[in-house]
Amino acid sequence: MEKVERIVRSIQELKENEIDSFIEKRISELANSEEREIGFNTDTYMYNGFLDEKIRVNFGGIIGESEGCEMVMFSSMRFNDPDMFKPLIHELRSREYTLGTPYVSVIEATDSYLSLKDENRRDNSEYYADVKTSIAVLSAVSEKTYPIQVYKSLGIGTCTQIAGVNQNMFKFLGIDSDYAIGMCGECHHAFNIVYPWGREEDAILFDSMRPVGSDPYLYLLDEDKKRKLFSNEVLTLKRADVKKAYKKLFDIDPECDIDEIDHYVLIDGDYFDKPVPDLMPTSTRHTLVFRRVDDLEDEEEKK
Repeated sequence: MEKVERIVRSIQELKENEIDSFIEKRISELANSEEREIGFNTDTYMYNGFLDEKIRVNFGGIIGESEGCEMVMFSSMRFNDPDMFKPLIHELRSREYTLGTPYVSVIEATDSYLSLKDENRRDNSEYYADVKTSIAVLSAVSEKTYPIQVYKSLGIGTCTQIAGVNQNMFKFLGIDSDYAIGMCGECHHAFNIVYPWGREEDAILFDSMRPVGSDPYLYLLDEDKKRKLFSNEVLTLKRADVKKAYKKLFDIDPECDIDEIDHYVLIDGDYFDKPVPDLMPTSTRHTLVFRRVDDLEDEEEKK
């Protein structure tokens, strides 16, 4: 926490003409030295680093046909916009420091950067969903990796983008966190795991994907819950876990009238599952499992 407090206080003391240079310096300190691919069709579905132009995130896939063969094409993006940190700095400079300040500021700054409080998102949810799907499909079929600025400008940021921006803001402030790609219920989902008290202590599952006007779902993960999640077991989280998280992190008691919230699980990054009915409507009993080609080639070499 000392490192986080030091960074936050240095931000709060910045002069207006020092902000751009501070962002540039901090990004250079966090920059990745090598290209890397994470998410679907990789072996990395939980990433604890900074997301920049060298990190390609695969967040979805579609099945298409090419020369008589079915193939999976993956949508991808990059988080490479230094402007995402400006609303974070604005938030921090407008607050008195408490232990919860960095986390509140990340929530508010991500909301601001991705326009998550825009009422249009609620009133035109189907339109935004269609645009998001169109961009994802275009990315897959064109094999083009779109930057976060596209999602920001169109106002179509959802879990993948929200958790990615959260991750970078956490890292910018020196907060230890993971960017996780998994499932929530039956839907593919992205969220963060945050370690305010160290990786060996309780953690917070930080899920900022939510309806306009509501607060993020934060869940306290004790040792047993962390073990289940990191072992790819389905983890059921309830109202009590939300209350514990808000109490321990912010010392407040939130209103939460839902008893059982949802079920989270991390995705095994070596596989991409696709229900057969989406591909062959006559079948309802099987799941197609697509595995990385290079993994299969490695197995053939071992035989």
